[in-house]
Amino acid sequence: MEDCLLSQEGVQFVLSHRRQVLGSGATAVVTLLRWQGHKAVVKKMKAETAEIFENELSFLKQLCGAGGAPELIGVSHEPPLMVLSYRGCLTLLDALQGLGLSDSLILWIGLEVVRCLHQVHALGIVHNDIKNNNVTLFIPQDETQPPQVSIIDYGLACHTGFSLGFRLAHKADRYFWIAPEVLAGGISTPYSDIFSLGVLLQRMLLFMRRHRYRSFLARVAQRAQHQDAICRPTLEEVEQQLAAGLLTLTSTPPLASPQRPNPPILPKYCYSCIHSSPPTTSRLAHCQRFGRTLKAVFHSLVAKISRC
Repeated sequence: MEDCLLSQEGVQFVLSHRRQVLGSGATAVVTLLRWQGHKAVVKKMKAETAEIFENELSFLKQLCGAGGAPELIGVSHEPPLMVLSYRGCLTLLDALQGLGLSDSLILWIGLEVVRCLHQVHALGIVHNDIKNNNVTLFIPQDETQPPQVSIIDYGLACHTGFSLGFRLAHKADRYFWIAPEVLAGGISTPYSDIFSLGVLLQRMLLFMRRHRYRSFLARVAQRAQHQDAICRPTLEEVEQQLAAGLLTLTSTPPLASPQRPNPPILPKYCYSCIHSSPPTTSRLAHCQRFGRTLKAVFHSLVAKISRC
């Protein structure tokens, strides 16, 4: 939704209705939010992560749920937090390690990740952080139905052709899922995410039981992880390969991705009143200055990360 700035009452409502913690990382704590039969997610940022918060907020607004990205339900800048649509608490990492997924389901999940990434790239956005704990799942009881897959966490996202300014080529072993050109400070492109996708597929095949499934997925993953971005396949090629493999290995046609439900809305009093009149010249100038400031701050944060 467009006008989702939380009032003070809204912030209190959100903080008082938080339930179990779903995850905690270097930048934020993610908690399940429940009210009147509804479920959502609260992402509360930790100290000194305002730049990442504003960056992710900007891209979530642009995505509007594309690629399974969480949709904005509410946002507060003080304290910095986002209320997001619930995309499930089961990460791909959890599913692979704990559920004993079938080979065919693992292959289908791989195809759905590619489909989600295709929607992100169609908007000119590169995720830059594709890995197994940034993919969430809803697993259907009927394995003839496609799983619902979502790509989350857009804190390092950028537009195609933009550089994050990393200087981490010497730490490639630590950040093994990030494309080498991105770690070296080069520009991010869809091929950067394809490298990360290849690493993801390589991890997934380790949990397959049958050799013919593993060997098939290994061929796809190996080409996607080529050190030279030009030699990597396009996302369309990867999607075609996985769809053909799913049909050949399982005799199951790759059905369309499942529809996601519309996000719930918080009680009306939770939102601040925002007028939707067109911005004046002075407001536009302010927005432009803010954009330049945000870009400078983001570069500063990336430089700090590079020195870690």
